[in-house]
Amino acid sequence: MYNPENSGLYEKIWKPIEKSLKDIETVFYSPSGLLNRIAFAAIPNENGQVLSQQYKLTCLGSTRNLSDSYSSVQGQSGMIYGGIDYNTDTITLKKLARPYSIDKQAPAIKNEISRSLRGAAWDYLPGSRSEVREISRIMSEGNMLPKTLLEQEATEESLKAMNGNSASVIHIASHGFSFPATDLYDFRRSQMAGSGHQAYTNAENPLMRSGLLFAGANHAWAKGRSPSGAEDGILTAYELANLDLSATSLMVLSACETGLGDIKGSEGVFGLQRSIFMAGIKSAIVSLWEVPDFETMELMTLFYENLMKVRNPETAFQLSQQEMRTRYYDQPSLWAGFVFIR
Repeated sequence: MYNPENSGLYEKIWKPIEKSLKDIETVFYSPSGLLNRIAFAAIPNENGQVLSQQYKLTCLGSTRNLSDSYSSVQGQSGMIYGGIDYNTDTITLKKLARPYSIDKQAPAIKNEISRSLRGAAWDYLPGSRSEVREISRIMSEGNMLPKTLLEQEATEESLKAMNGNSASVIHIASHGFSFPATDLYDFRRSQMAGSGHQAYTNAENPLMRSGLLFAGANHAWAKGRSPSGAEDGILTAYELANLDLSATSLMVLSACETGLGDIKGSEGVFGLQRSIFMAGIKSAIVSLWEVPDFETMELMTLFYENLMKVRNPETAFQLSQQEMRTRYYDQPSLWAGFVFIR
């Protein structure tokens, strides 16, 4: 796997510190700047191995987390989302919203979508339905108590209703988005041109440019309008950050590029990754790039099987990624796209 074409990262990032890692087995690292977009587990060295074969790598959202005691999942409850119907009609959305009591202090962002994106739509993810059904089965056999929300029932309200009383594990298999920053002048010009409220694509706040899609999201995304009497199905990182999900030990975002966002020097990534920890969640699994449905389902199935055995999310993830690496060693794009962060 080591060759001149992919050795640049090792030479620039790892080799300078390697002499200080003699006899070290576990490495805690907290990426800065653009390093947040690199899958350290897949960096190849001069011996033909990748770093995850040499070390037990632990990614930290911040070095202050080194002092935190972290081991197993606390509690037995699970909330699982998948097979989501992004075209759920507005009447059904309003009906499904009624049973949920949402804290009025939890922000509800209802933006008009920029005209350049209107007419676009999010496709159904058939693999996500199979994924969450399998995860639900594994959890049940492991003496956990999962609640699985599929199709129309996978609403934004159901997640916001966990504010202050969240599940031990939250798994969301859906579409995610992360838009880059636009020039402030272009942003103001688009506002003057009549594009409406701040759009997800050109919002100044980076937490408004990242998010997850729930039932009925295509109505707001494609038409630029939100339904009255119900959430719009577009959960921004800003909304997530303002929830209290501190009872959750682990959030798994089985979606594309959920680990991305604006990078501000040593302050880290401003996007879904940041919002997860702002909400009080202890750890997360997010993605750095798009991973195909089948391989994502493979990894997630392995992960939950291992989690039920060892009860430690970090160890379970490392074991699962190791197995995926064995299966697809020469294709790191299929096994290294997800990262565990605490």
